[in-house]
Amino acid sequence: MDLRSSNNRLLALAVVVVAVWKYVQRRKYLREVEEKTGGIPGTLGWPGLGETIDFATNSRVFVEARARQHGKVFKTNLMGANMVYVTSPELAEHVYNSKDFGQGTFSTFIELFGDFLLVKNGKEHERPRRLITHALADSALKSNLPYFIKEISASVDRWRGRQVFIMAELKLMLIHVMSKILISDLPSALIETTSKDLDAFGKGFFAAPIKASFTEYGKALQARARLIKMIEGQVQKRRSDPAKYAGFTDVFQNYVSFVDPDTNAEHSASFIAQNVLVAIFGSVDTTASAMASCILLANQHPECLKRMAEEFRPFFGGDHPFSADSTTLDQLACLHYMNAFICEVMRVRSPFTAAFRQAVRDAPLPGTNFTVPEGWLVGISQDYAFRSSVKNFPEAAAFKPERFMPGGVSFTHSDFKHALYPFGKGAHIW
Repeated sequence: MDLRSSNNRLLALAVVVVAVWKYVQRRKYLREVEEKTGGIPGTLGWPGLGETIDFATNSRVFVEARARQHGKVFKTNLMGANMVYVTSPELAEHVYNSKDFGQGTFSTFIELFGDFLLVKNGKEHERPRRLITHALADSALKSNLPYFIKEISASVDRWRGRQVFIMAELKLMLIHVMSKILISDLPSALIETTSKDLDAFGKGFFAAPIKASFTEYGKALQARARLIKMIEGQVQKRRSDPAKYAGFTDVFQNYVSFVDPDTNAEHSASFIAQNVLVAIFGSVDTTASAMASCILLANQHPECLKRMAEEFRPFFGGDHPFSADSTTLDQLACLHYMNAFICEVMRVRSPFTAAFRQAVRDAPLPGTNFTVPEGWLVGISQDYAFRSSVKNFPEAAAFKPERFMPGGVSFTHSDFKHALYPFGKGAHIW
């Protein structure tokens, strides 16, 4: 009895000693962080977990609350990665375009996405970029416009008279649309399986990185493996019978047939599969978010909805009934106010709430006494930073689609080259 009691006391003492040692080490580490960063405000949260749960719950609320508390720069830790967050247009522009920063993201994102565009720099970035630019050629997208319109119309018809969860419905619709646009001969049964796997895959991005088969992250990795295997199978099917698919003009055929000018050879099935997976998943999530934001803001601004309807009628009303088969991109481009409305929605509610870069060296932030230590990530609040840019957008707090009408602000105009990145576009190190 005495021996057992003695052992228990020794065990308790050992636990206390370890806890105190861990605490001392943590305090020492936090002091070092303060010295390296120049005292950037904020907290790194819990060891290993950081503030991931708060961020994953609602990233917009997370950023806005800390920006109000700490100002335009604060530090945090997400998914085990130390990070400096910037929320001012000037600092966002600096991070995007300074050679102190390269592509970077969370290690779990890299494991899930694999060898994909957004974690590459320089020549490594150029290779997948060429592939995607070729695959998403105008001809491939234009040929799918009627199908896209028909699917959206059918979805809207199904929603009539019932309450729907817009994001869930939009994602379901877009999985079907994007799967078919990318791989036009994909069987319906395979699209259903792909839809389920994409859902499981998406849940892994902010799950605890525990690879056991019963965890969200483990299930995401399993779903990824199935998706990659399916896409590789489609690549091999087309390459095994090139004559059969010679006339195909879908996006996937562009991926399969592309010859890299550096190697004078086609890309491997594995490389194509990883980039197609990113294209499907990325297009579904960002497009669903953009469409949901358009629906939300059209309802919040009925005067904008009325003006879009009035603009629509001369093109697709009366003697010119709306038809999926006869509608062209040129016609849609003539809907200037509708396009301006969409641009303004992207300004105030970016589909990507955050973009990430990584410091390739200790990087001072201009206009502050702060430094981003080498290896740390930088989070850029897409909508919070850019929507508040008075320099680029006068009356930035107001919702004004008119600013994007012809003769106004342009996404591609040189004066606004770094003003707006709704889909996370940014500079790369060469």
